Amino acid sequence: HQELSNLTFLEDYLTTSLELRAVEKYYPNEFYGLDLIFKAFLDLPPDSSLPFAIPHGVEIINSGSYSLFGKREKVNCFLYYSDINLQIYRSNSVGGFYYKSTHPIHYLFSYMRDKELLSLLPKLNYFLFFPAHSTTYWKLDNDKYDLEVISFLQAKGYSGFNTSISLTKADLDEGRHLIYRLYGFKVVTSGDVADHRFLARFIQLVHSHEVIVTCEIGSHYFYCSYMGKEVIWLNIFRSEEHTS
Repeated sequence: HQELSNLTFLEDYLTTSLELRAVEKYYPNEFYGLDLIFKAFLDLPPDSSLPFAIPHGVEIINSGSYSLFGKREKVNCFLYYSDINLQIYRSNSVGGFYYKSTHPIHYLFSYMRDKELLSLLPKLNYFLFFPAHSTTYWKLDNDKYDLEVISFLQAKGYSGFNTSISLTKADLDEGRHLIYRLYGFKVVTSGDVADHRFLARFIQLVHSHEVIVTCEIGSHYFYCSYMGKEVIWLNIFRSEEHTS
């Protein structure tokens, strides 16, 4: 619970630079601490290297990245979560062995729920909004984006009184939190892609809000739905709203 309260104060992340632990042969396994979740449930040492590649998010399009990762990191065993994952591997000529798996968030969420680590979380706000976000490896290149998002949110009745904005460490490095704070929104973060506590923080943040709102279809959309949250998708540039 102290961990969660720290999420509303971003100063530590504004001054801290994290790096991957560099123990995995296939280094993207370490994104968001995914490898540690598998190792915990498989009873493997945290500094060991997994013999397979973990997809770090929900893939709904063919980005072509898997063939590059597979060849560069010399991995020939891949986990996949859906038939779409498998089709992406094969269409990119990723050779090797494929094993169907469940995303690590299932194991971590189930553990935190069964241990009653979520039942006493304080409520930070009613809505939690996820805008498009930058990562360590990709930057959102649109100076007007956040102002357009804020204008749209305010027109729909979302404000600092009822809505938190979730940003990544990369967003904070770009100073995006400043514009949201200027307009009165509370800004929260799950952290950095290199932070092994990221996914646990994400679960805590989601459960400390009643309704999830987003204008992007990304992994967070499916994670929040899986955890039983109502998710509202706003098509900001077409003024459409969908609820799942």
